[in-house]
Amino acid sequence: MSLIIKCKEGINPIPDGSHTGTILEVNERKTEQGYEYVDILTTIEDVKDSEGHPFSIKYSCPNALSPNTKLGKLLANFTELTPNKDYDLQVILVNKEVTFMTLKEKKGDAEYSNIVAGSLKPKAK
Repeated sequence: MSLIIKCKEGINPIPDGSHTGTILEVNERKTEQGYEYVDILTTIEDVKDSEGHPFSIKYSCPNALSPNTKLGKLLANFTELTPNKDYDLQVILVNKEVTFMTLKEKKGDAEYSNIVAGSLKPKAK
C-alpha cells in the first residue's frame, strides 16, 4: 500500500490562544505499553495551509470515563453523564462545532501546539 504525501511550501505555527473548529473524528489508540486513549481530531478554522484548507489538531484523553476523568469532563460539556450508561463518542462529538485554547510546548528542538486540557467545548450558538 502506498503512502503519498504532498510537500507543502511551509507550515505556519498555530498561534497560542482561542480557536474554533469542528470535530472531524474520534478514534481509540492503544500504546505499546498497553495504555488506551481516545483521540479527538478537530479543525482549526482560523489557521489554514497554503491551499486554504484548515489545519487540524488532536486532543487525547485516557480511555477512562467517569465524571472526574479528563474524558468525562470533556463529555460533560456535550451531554449529561449518568453512571453505568454507555456513550457513543462518535454520535456525541463528531461534526460538533467547538472552541478551544492552544499553547505551544517545546520538546527538544521542536515546538508543538497542544489543546489546553479542559478547554475543548461546544461552540456557543
